[in-house]
Amino acid sequence: MRVSLRARLESSRAISGDVCLCRRTPLAVTYLITFSTYGTHLHGDSRGSVDPNHNVPGTRLIEAMPNLRSYQEKSLRFAPYSITDREAQIILRGIRAECELKSWRLYAAHVRTNHVHVIVDTEITAERVMTALKAHATKLLRREGKIDDRIVWTRHGSTVTLRSIDAIRRASAYVLEWQGPPMACFQSAELDR
Repeated sequence: MRVSLRARLESSRAISGDVCLCRRTPLAVTYLITFSTYGTHLHGDSRGSVDPNHNVPGTRLIEAMPNLRSYQEKSLRFAPYSITDREAQIILRGIRAECELKSWRLYAAHVRTNHVHVIVDTEITAERVMTALKAHATKLLRREGKIDDRIVWTRHGSTVTLRSIDAIRRASAYVLEWQGPPMACFQSAELDR
């Protein structure tokens, strides 16, 4: 039986050229999730930062406040954490393993020296996904003796809902191509075509 494109789109499938980026269920949502390493992006930093009142894409960030940054820096319980090349590979392995374990579709991931970007399709909230990815990556870092009981990640991160195939493709370009020289990267074969 031949099914029309319209019927496929209405059954929660999105077709783009010869590539099918399909939702597994009507409840699945695709997120761009970004989280940073502990102590590397503090409030008051000259790069800007977000809080509950300054967290809308395209709007102003919290402006640089040297006194606030200094206070935040003095409040750190551990030294800021920077990811080495070897640790980046371990973290990426943990992200991929968690996605496979939970049957989440991983479209792209890029582990940088002080942050991680992930594009994932799942049926749970972005917050729960972020927490699970951080936990699995941390477990592997500890198992391989790369860290002890220190804090690795910031408490939260950024989550953006991607509502179209074009949005997924733009986010993938941002994650994989616009971050500088590649470190530890993953790109789904669905995005390769």
